[in-house]
Amino acid sequence: MGPTSELEVYVRCFTPAGAPADARFVASFVHDRRVTGVAGRAWLSFGGSGTTLRDSASSSGGSVLLGRTAPGTYGITLSGQGGTPSNVMVTASGAGATRCKLFSYSGGHVHVRCHDAATGALADSGFELTYTVAATAPDAPGGFAYAGTSSAASYTPNASFAWSSSGGARTAGEYTWGGLSTHHVTFAGLSSSRSHAHVTAYGSDAGYCKPHAWYNVGTDLRVNVRCFDAAGTARRAPFALAYFHR
Repeated sequence: MGPTSELEVYVRCFTPAGAPADARFVASFVHDRRVTGVAGRAWLSFGGSGTTLRDSASSSGGSVLLGRTAPGTYGITLSGQGGTPSNVMVTASGAGATRCKLFSYSGGHVHVRCHDAATGALADSGFELTYTVAATAPDAPGGFAYAGTSSAASYTPNASFAWSSSGGARTAGEYTWGGLSTHHVTFAGLSSSRSHAHVTAYGSDAGYCKPHAWYNVGTDLRVNVRCFDAAGTARRAPFALAYFHR
């Protein structure tokens, strides 16, 4: 916090090779408004050194624990958490050119992998993580999904990881835009006004994903996502997406 009690967030962006570069970005900020004893919401902030968390909170009132088994290889236990549909978002933090992504999660057990952007090797990194079950999602309208698993033009995302506050259908697909493979996820009945979308890549390698654009198609909301290998070449890859608007 600064002297006028304003929150300041510093962001660094890099090329696929790890060099500093100007780039568009999306930022959101979450603070602790938990209802103790109700599972469904958790977050943590990890500085990248050892296994000590900078901060954490869990709506279940249970502990939030982090373990490291090898460079860039982390396991998180969110005691008392679980339920579906659910969503986990992870993003690297700190000054270095690193990327972090989901490796797997089940209930309150989450596994994260972080890589050096320049070499693609596993590397220790700070990261921020949020965990949400649909029943305790933020007050703002929105939705989440897990997609990027098929080359089909249209398919239904896994119901265990897909939700929309509108109650409408969630669909996903892949197509070519500007010569590049592009994923899309559509949420029926959501708006693109005053909104933000976050994407976390899923898997073990050094590839990454990011939101490309989001907009309304009639009364439905479409989010376009592009994924890349470690060298920056577009490809199909699984990802988790979260979207909220006011």
